[in-house]
Amino acid sequence: MKFTIWIFWLCSLTFAWAGGNNKRPQTGMASYYADKFHGRRTSNGEKFNMYAYTAAHRTHPFNTMLKVTNLANGKSVIVRVNDRGPHARKRVLDLSKRAATDIGLIRQGSGKVKIEVVGNEGKITSKDPKKDKKATPAPNVIKALPKPKGILVANPNGNGGFGTGKTFSLWGTEKEPMGFGVQIGSYDNLETAKADCKAVINKGVSDAYIQVGWTKGAKTYRVVLGEYARREHAEADLDKYKKLGYDGFVKKHL
Repeated sequence: MKFTIWIFWLCSLTFAWAGGNNKRPQTGMASYYADKFHGRRTSNGEKFNMYAYTAAHRTHPFNTMLKVTNLANGKSVIVRVNDRGPHARKRVLDLSKRAATDIGLIRQGSGKVKIEVVGNEGKITSKDPKKDKKATPAPNVIKALPKPKGILVANPNGNGGFGTGKTFSLWGTEKEPMGFGVQIGSYDNLETAKADCKAVINKGVSDAYIQVGWTKGAKTYRVVLGEYARREHAEADLDKYKKLGYDGFVKKHL
């Protein structure tokens, strides 16, 4: 009986210590999920989305919000914990491909990061907003934020920073979407493109971009939807966009 009580007391101390240290910054190696995991179930029952801002951690509760900083370049991103892992001993975190792209982990495959708890239950509760100012929030979770901040800042050269040859969010944050997308509109006026982009976002399409280029010597603003690893995946969604009222075609992201 005494032995059982002692074991219970020891376990309680262990969990208390772990919980108390859970919010302390952590440093270690991080990598990202392979494409084959897209659509599979995570440990909390969700379908894994490689384009969402999520991560796998061994101890943080589900829906904990983490600020992850790539120590090699200082770029940060905010992700939500929705899975358990990594299964590799030497890593402390697995990121979605979208999050890994934003902090520059794709090319090398893995890198040393700093992990900080900035919120829970899917909401940012950090008391130091300046600290998280440059981090990209998880837009599929933090619906209260009016303008998601990106880690890549657009160059301020005309039209609110919408520079030629680049891709932006509705709010002017420079983005680097991968693979293919579906173009639904092309305009010579930025405000018209923004209005179209906002309308499609309001219809539930989260990945909507404004791609800036040139057509016959004039600046053009193209509204492009989605990120698809393969052309046929984008083509499969053409009917979905058509039902929303948009006739589009597949094109490669810049």
